[in-house]
Amino acid sequence: MILFPYGKVVLVTEKEKTQVVQILRDNLRKKAILQTLFTRCDESCAGYLNGSVRRTNFKITTIRCGSNTFKPIFKGILKTENDKTVIVIKARLNIVIIGFIVVWFEFYGRLIFSDFTNVANWGGKAIILPIFVTLLLYGAIDYFFWKEFKAFKEQICALLDAEPIK
Repeated sequence: MILFPYGKVVLVTEKEKTQVVQILRDNLRKKAILQTLFTRCDESCAGYLNGSVRRTNFKITTIRCGSNTFKPIFKGILKTENDKTVIVIKARLNIVIIGFIVVWFEFYGRLIFSDFTNVANWGGKAIILPIFVTLLLYGAIDYFFWKEFKAFKEQICALLDAEPIK
């Protein structure tokens, strides 16, 4: 069972590896960290990618209007097999968000444990709120991660004329 959202997809395209790299580079809009923190995205950059692309791999995120704290980081490896390019893409959360989640769940874990030890004082009803908040947070993280993952998969398939391998 995976506790943190983590996705993997394998795509295949008829394009050569150099063409795939060039298409990805053409769709990059590099933004500095400070620029990302203090400016809002406008329609001119929406739908583009941010990150780096090399000859055999890439590490990118998507640029969308609006905010999505749980936006994944996509790492891909490009391989050539049978005159086709195979793209193995793995998605995970940003390390800062993972750290926040660990601290959050650790705090609520302690709160729930303290309620278990003080059931006689609280009547057992106070444990419902921390469990509900924890499940709600996990559901929000999971929903927004997979929503962005699905949108990226569709976007990259359209850009590269690729098909997912089952």
